[in-house]
Amino acid sequence: LVGAILGSIIGYVLRELLPILDLGVKIGLSPVTVDLHLFDLTFGMQVKITLASIMGLLATFLLLDIK
Repeated sequence: LVGAILGSIIGYVLRELLPILDLGVKIGLSPVTVDLHLFDLTFGMQVKITLASIMGLLATFLLLDIK
């Protein structure tokens, strides 16, 4: 998880120099709102999987030698 997060951060920072690192897919649920008259609840979640995050995840596996 840490490798994917670090890879995403590096990809975000370097996206101007290497735009291919920021290519990815968004997976998730669009926001759903429930009105309960007293208050509103909004639920939703999205995850963007980029090339940089996958590279960071693989680098973590190689560095930690996870099998």
